[in-house]
Amino acid sequence: SWNVTDRPVASSIDTFQAQGQNSINTEAADVRTSIFKPLPTGGTAGITFDVPYQLTNLPSRVNPAYTPSLEFQFEQPLLQGFGVEINQLRQSHPGSILLPNGGVLGGLPQPGVEGILITRLRFDQQRAEFQRVVNIMLANVEFSYWNLYNAYWTLYANETALRQAYEAWKIAEVKLQAGKIAIADVAQTRGQYELFRSNRLASLDDVLERER
Repeated sequence: SWNVTDRPVASSIDTFQAQGQNSINTEAADVRTSIFKPLPTGGTAGITFDVPYQLTNLPSRVNPAYTPSLEFQFEQPLLQGFGVEINQLRQSHPGSILLPNGGVLGGLPQPGVEGILITRLRFDQQRAEFQRVVNIMLANVEFSYWNLYNAYWTLYANETALRQAYEAWKIAEVKLQAGKIAIADVAQTRGQYELFRSNRLASLDDVLERER
């Protein structure tokens, strides 16, 4: 702050100090800077550096005059807002009477803003949920892999059985032409071949479905 005053000599003390001057001129300034630190317990610690300055036309004064001062301040509520636990749950610091107009450190509390402890719990909860989802996804990938692996082996087994059934059918055709077996036996081997062929197509469809 900075101000200038100019007042007339109006009393005997002013006349004595002015020593013949008609008015008393004063130029005053005050430079103040403060640093405040909110404490986890709800208190406030601060340091203030103040430099008042004055320049006057009075001959009896030291001109210009600087009177610097350094203040260390500490404030701690003893009832409401006391303790680390409660301040981890509060939306903002309790504030301090050391600040101008009882200001709140860190600004006014915002609607819906949770305290440090609750925010930390929310973070841990979301992290655990993320880990659970990742584990489920990995389990699904592993299940899909083994199901596909099983489908490949089923297809391989059905293809092997189909080849053997085809060879048995061809042998039965040759024996039929040679008159060694009846046509019913050939029909039976043909039916087994068609069954294995159907199983092979079904297993191939299963493999293609699981590869998507």
